[in-house]
Amino acid sequence: MAHRDAVGRGVHSIAYPFRTLRRGKTQRPRPLANSRRRIVGYALGRRIDARLTLAALETAIEGRNPPPGCIHHSDRGSQYAAQAYRALLDEHGLVGSMARRGNPYDNAIMENFMKTLKVEGVYPMAFESADDVAEHLPRFIDSYNERRLHSALGYLSPNRYEEKQPRTPVKTAA
Repeated sequence: MAHRDAVGRGVHSIAYPFRTLRRGKTQRPRPLANSRRRIVGYALGRRIDARLTLAALETAIEGRNPPPGCIHHSDRGSQYAAQAYRALLDEHGLVGSMARRGNPYDNAIMENFMKTLKVEGVYPMAFESADDVAEHLPRFIDSYNERRLHSALGYLSPNRYEEKQPRTPVKTAA
């Protein structure tokens, strides 16, 4: 038995929302509870590598404690195919899933979040440093999870939707 719906199908991707930095760049991968539209973990770094994706995934796992059998979906980046990343998924009993080649719809929910982050949380700002980004990002994500309404969630925020959902166990396919 697993609480698959309690955690949702996680999606994970890297984007470049902080190219507006005047000095350097900050990259940020972020896992999202797919069925709930909630950002559940993220990490900041100056390089796109497996360490960055591992840090974001570890944050999500610590915060959610997903049961074995949950599906973790990502795009096809080499960071998600890295041995250490796949080992962390296996260690926690998560089932890795990657987007199909050339199909942008597989990760559409995450891409939609990135559009929202860029348009509402990055472009209007003038970040001077990575510290500015590190200070602003948690507030944006907290606000997104608490206040952002989604039609797919019955016009509730991700946090409110999750509060209202029962945590019913479902059988895993395995």
